[in-house]
Formats: sequence, C-alpha cells, structure tokens
Amino acid sequence: MEENRNLSDKPAELERPDLPLHRRVYTHLRREIARRYKAGDVLPSQNVLARELKVSFPTVREALCALAEEGVIQRRRGRDTIVLDPQAGQRIAILLEQDIAHPRISFFFRCLPHELRNRLRERGLRAQIYSGAASPVANNAALFARAPSTCPEFLEDCEAGRIFAVAVLGGISTEMLRILRHRKIPMVGQDPRFEHRVYVDTDAVVRRGLDYLADHGRRELAVMSWGSPGVIIRHARERGIHLRLDHIRCDLPPATPEAGWNEFRDLWAADNPKPDGLLITDGVLFGDALHAMLEARVQVPEELMVVTHDTAGSPFWSPFPVVRLQVNVGAVAAETERLLLALLENRDLPPTQIAVPPVLIES
Repeated sequence: MEENRNLSDKPAELERPDLPLHRRVYTHLRREIARRYKAGDVLPSQNVLARELKVSFPTVREALCALAEEGVIQRRRGRDTIVLDPQAGQRIAILLEQDIAHPRISFFFRCLPHELRNRLRERGLRAQIYSGAASPVANNAALFARAPSTCPEFLEDCEAGRIFAVAVLGGISTEMLRILRHRKIPMVGQDPRFEHRVYVDTDAVVRRGLDYLADHGRRELAVMSWGSPGVIIRHARERGIHLRLDHIRCDLPPATPEAGWNEFRDLWAADNPKPDGLLITDGVLFGDALHAMLEARVQVPEELMVVTHDTAGSPFWSPFPVVRLQVNVGAVAAETERLLLALLENRDLPPTQIAVPPVLIES
C-alpha cells in the first residue's frame, strides 16, 4: 500500500487506555479514512490492519463492522472492503462553551454559530452547533474541573470520531485544546492560543474610539470595558491622549447583571472632573449604561459624547446620538469559514491570524 495511505500512521487514538480497544481502533480507522481515502478506494485486508496496528484480528473485525454500520465502508465476504463515504456521519463542530440560551449572552454569540453553520451547509458540508453550559455571568471553573468541555454531546462525538474539524467560538479549556491537538483535528478559534485564528479586532475598537473622541475636541475621556486596562492605557499613551486611571472602568464582566449601570453611576458620581467623552467597548455594557445615563439626565452629546461597540443587526436603541463601532457577524463567519476550509485543504497551513475590524457609524 502507498506510504501516504498507511492507516497505521501515528495511531495516537490507540494510546487511549480509557476506551475499549475495538473502539480505539474504530476511532483511528474512521479518522484516517476521512483524511486519506475517497469513495471507491480499497482498504487493506483485516490481517494487514491487525498486523500494522498490533491488535488482534477480532478487534479489527469489530471496528470494521461498526464502520460498515455507519456507511463509511462496504464489507463483502471474500472480497475487498470498499470505502463508500469517507465522512459518513462526520461533521464540522461549531463549539460554543457558553449556554446559547442564557438571557445575558451577547447578540454576537447568539448569531455567530447560526451564521457559520448556515454558510457551511450551503457548501454541502455537515455542520452542527454544540452549545455548552458555561454561564456568561459566573465563574465556570467548577464546570471545567469536572470535564474538559461543558457540552457532553461534543465530548461524546469527539470520542466517537464523528468530528473532523472544529470552529471554536469564544473560550475553550486548556485540556480540551490539548485533546483536539493530540487527535490532530483541524480547528479554528478566536483566542490567541489558536494557531489558526479569526477574531474581532478589539484593539481597533479602542484605537478608533479614543481617536474619534479626541478628534472631536473631548479632553476628559473615560472608558468602560472589561479585563486588564493595560491595552487601553497603551493606546492612549501612543496617541498622546490624556486618560485618567480613575476614568477607566474594567471591574465587571459585561454580562454581569447591571454591570454597565453600576460602572456608569460610579463614573458619573465621582468627585473628580466628569468625563466629556465615553468609549464603551461592549454592546451589553452600553445597554445597561444607557439606563444610567437617562436616570442621571446626562445631556448627550452636549455634556458627554458616547462611542460604543455594537454588533450589526442587533436591536440597538438610543434616544440620543451615539457613534457605533459596529462588527459584522457575517464577516466574522465568512472569514472563519474561509480559514477552516483552507485548513481542511492543507493540514500544513502556516499559522494564520485574521482580525475583523469594526466599521464606524455616526448617527
């Protein structure tokens, strides 16, 4: 058999002592057939496979029977085993560890999985959304301590070899990332740990927002965001923009109930000079902050010019003018689809980072 069609190449799945041996052989064969074979190709004989994989003949037979039941191969007594559909029953997984039904999940993550799935299906590819149980408003350490993924269906299909590629939307545990790499499953993600990455250019949101406010004569700027304020401070310094440290609010995750309301109230009630320009880097934060602005009777844009992040198509509403740095979900889905397909075509694709920038919209 040709070297590049050897089904025993690097059988990492066979090293999994937590699975029955026939299931390990099945998973390995399924993945290798999907990678190296096309419909109509002939598999090596059971004796050859048993010898190459260093397992018994009955173990190989049991694994092949499972593949035949799923329509991957056709077994004919006394004749060759033929590949029918190398990817029968397999699908591209769209993994979102956050609970997509949670009331505080962002509009971006509600829409992106569906947009990406529809694009892949339009190409005739099998794609399935896997939504986990992680909460956007709570510490999920306990959930990930029990399993590498909060979605048991994803873990089950991954174990069974039913997944041949993964698009990870949002975060993923370090252990799950290790498992996917170990199994050599092509994957595209959003966080910096991924070699192949498509992400929203949040740095551009900060840069363009600060620039817009400064260019329009605002001098006492404030920023409502999340995480470390280091990026905000760096961009402000690079642009020579004065930004007081007590005008940077990154204390509460955006999905925390009333996070934006509390952050704005604290900011506006401080004894220091009130800001005359405000950048909000998350649409959920803005929705909460809007109510606080109305309650405090802030005159926008006379007293305070507001620039906020937004997602195209979201039910955005404001009774006063707000500048939006809008991210298009369709653009993120299109780039993710393009990179994932390129990776499936070429498993040795060099590391690729694609940043999707926001579009500035003045109202």
